[in-house]
Amino acid sequence: GWYFEKVFLPIKLKAIIVNSIQDNTQRKTTIENIHYSFLKGIVIKNLTIFEKDETSPKAFVKIDRIYFNCLYIPLIKGKKIIIPVLYIKKPYINIERSAADTFNFDDIIAKLKIKSDKKFNLKILIYKIAILSSDISFKDYTVKPYYSANITKLNLFIRFIPLPLIRL
Repeated sequence: GWYFEKVFLPIKLKAIIVNSIQDNTQRKTTIENIHYSFLKGIVIKNLTIFEKDETSPKAFVKIDRIYFNCLYIPLIKGKKIIIPVLYIKKPYINIERSAADTFNFDDIIAKLKIKSDKKFNLKILIYKIAILSSDISFKDYTVKPYYSANITKLNLFIRFIPLPLIRL
């Protein structure tokens, strides 16, 4: 009801998601808003994860919309969120290679390997991911002049049987 739509989603869940991403990536993260739609479920609007350099206003990842419905009984019974389909609409990712074998996401991969042993209380199961109208930008600054390539309007559908638990 009212608490879920006016307090929990736009304030509490938004803070949980932003803090979790920032803790796991050590990058500034913003979300414009989170709301509930009867047809789409929980909708996250304009999620942005910025480049590692805190002075840079450049987005590393920017997602126009993320939306999903979840099964609530497992959440109530066993601290499990089951998401049948996670929709990621219009994501943009900026990949940069700045030195031999050094990319702008190496620090994130290193942090994820360290945190993978951590125990969490909330378990999330995702069965399908639909990535719609994605854009990928790649720049390689190790060659002169630098190499640049873009992939646009890419759709990707991933099905898991079931995905090992993603933990928040």
